[in-house]
Amino acid sequence: MAHGAVVAWLNQVRQLQAAVIATHPDGGDLQQRFAEVQHQAQQQILGLSPVASPRSEAFSPVAFQTEISRTLRLVAIDIQFLAMARQSVKRQARQAQLRDRLTQLLNQGQGLLQTLPGGPED
Repeated sequence: MAHGAVVAWLNQVRQLQAAVIATHPDGGDLQQRFAEVQHQAQQQILGLSPVASPRSEAFSPVAFQTEISRTLRLVAIDIQFLAMARQSVKRQARQAQLRDRLTQLLNQGQGLLQTLPGGPED
């Protein structure tokens, strides 16, 4: 169950990233998509508790959840600044930063998947 929730959430993040990559992303649309990603994360990702010990001693689900939470806060700020940016150069810079943060979020989600039971290695 937890594994499926993370996979579904990662798909939402990928859809948000595709919207960010668009030539002229709509700030309102990005905020709405992000609200869905954030809600899903709060409901199903950040509250996950492992039912078995993590596979890796170096990383735990809690560590990934903490990083995901932090990155989500930064993405929210980036989306707000992107929506407010008026100059093309500033919009492009904010868009690039947002794209990088979403890539980071996807990597963190993949890392979380690897620490959960029911993952590809189980």
